[in-house]
Amino acid sequence: TNLLDLIGPDNIGFDGAYLTGNKVQPVVITDDLTRCYVGGKGVVYEIDMLTFKLIATLTIPAGKNIASLATSGSKLFIGEGQSYGAGNSNNRLLVMDIDPGSSTYNKVVTIKGTGIESSPLGVSGMVVSEDGTTLVVAAPEDSVSYNTVISGGSPKRGDILVFDLTTLDLQTGDIRAPITAA
Repeated sequence: TNLLDLIGPDNIGFDGAYLTGNKVQPVVITDDLTRCYVGGKGVVYEIDMLTFKLIATLTIPAGKNIASLATSGSKLFIGEGQSYGAGNSNNRLLVMDIDPGSSTYNKVVTIKGTGIESSPLGVSGMVVSEDGTTLVVAAPEDSVSYNTVISGGSPKRGDILVFDLTTLDLQTGDIRAPITAA
């Protein structure tokens, strides 16, 4: 905060947008520490970590509230989520190529067969293993358990989904079905 105060109050600005919606992990820094990504509503803001300037506003096609972000190498995982709702949320788990030298740079692909679409609240949080081979995603069942896995009073807390990233096809979004943690 002190460093950003020295640079000035309107340096990043997020294009004047106010970040709304429930956020659990809306900020992530790339493994090489060169860029920071911030989730908004249907957009991801890309910030240069050297100058602290906004590089780009990346629009997610048919995007909803982005509740959680995670990176691994040249991949940015984007989890859409909400803090209330019932029935199918139609939220998604997405992946974006963030390698500036790639021909598919900033291309967004929906990861298929995750079950996130049918969950009432979508994604509440996620993490990638240190070796980049496993993605763990929390998909809560109700608003009582949205920000925690050990909330009391809820008969169904939701699921913890474990994905094998070595089976992810970045062109099609196909991935092996997740394992649901017991």
